[in-house]
Parts: sequence; C-alpha cells; structure tokens
Amino acid sequence: MKNITITEKVFVEVLETTAFLFAEPVDRHELENLGHENFFITYITFSGDVNGNLFILLSRETAHQLAVNMMGLDDDEEVDNSYIEDAAMELANMVCGKVVTANFGKEKLYDISIPLINSGKEDIFDQIYNDENTIYFSIDGRPALVNIKF
Repeated sequence: MKNITITEKVFVEVLETTAFLFAEPVDRHELENLGHENFFITYITFSGDVNGNLFILLSRETAHQLAVNMMGLDDDEEVDNSYIEDAAMELANMVCGKVVTANFGKEKLYDISIPLINSGKEDIFDQIYNDENTIYFSIDGRPALVNIKF
C-alpha cells in the first residue's frame, strides 16, 4: 500500500508545480461509465535494481490543458496534437522518476524508457481501469487514472 500513497502525493505535486492543475483522489465508483475513446494513455517502463511500469490515463481535455499550462499559452490558443502528446509523456516521465526515487531511494540504479502514447485502446483502458493498483483522480472534474507496478 505504501507505493499508492507515495504515487498519489507525487502525481498531485507534479501536476500542481508543472502545470497548475489540481488533482484530487476519488473512489473508483465516482468515475463509472468511462469510455476509452476520450483518453490519452501514456506508458513508461523502468528497469534495473527496480523494475516496473507506469500508466497515466488523462482525458483529452486534461491533456490539452496540461500542454497549454506547461507551454504558458492562453486557454483559447490552438495546440498541435504533438505538443499535447509531448506534455502527457513528460508528465509520465516526471511522475515515474519521482515515484521510483521516493519508494526506493536515490541509490538504486534504474533506466527509464522513453514514454509512449497509446490513444484510447480499449483493452489497455479496461485493464488499467479494473486493476487493483490503479489510483483514480479528478482533475477539474475530469477523470485521470494512474497505475504503477513494481
């Protein structure tokens, strides 16, 4: 259970400090009837003294707001889809590094892969949504899911 508490804290802090977005942990039942079509799925792996993977599922609206805020743009400015994907991948990179370090210390050696985007694949969405390790968040009323396994 320790990694869930740390993961919650890190996810909230990274969003606040890098993008001025505010995430609040919620119960899974508060996010029922979600569809995979409206999500960016970001995936990153790590290996070495510590092995595992991290998935972050953000609504497309949240991913857009993340990119706008990270780039310092106005809310109504157009943002190319590649910048939105880059922002989501950078979020995964920062969260992964901080969660692994917070759980295992700085002395452990591990390599982090390049984050990947998988836009709304139903099988992956369902797997993460139903996994007991998934943490559910609300970001400005929109859902986000974080799943990390060591």
